[in-house]
Amino acid sequence: MPPLHPDHKLNAMQIQNIIDKLVPIIAAPEDVEFFRGVLFIKAENSSSSDFAYFVNKLLKESGVWTG
Repeated sequence: MPPLHPDHKLNAMQIQNIIDKLVPIIAAPEDVEFFRGVLFIKAENSSSSDFAYFVNKLLKESGVWTG
């Protein structure tokens, strides 16, 4: 797989797949739709590497992942 260009963007399907896996881990049931919307906007407006960094930081700060 070639290295990602710093300006590489995720497409809507890729974003949706990530959000489908991420939101149930970090959001309370009453906050699911809010998180889905915010994360989709963040992903659309970020490069893939910036969004990956954001998700990594989010998981670490939420205590879900310590890697």
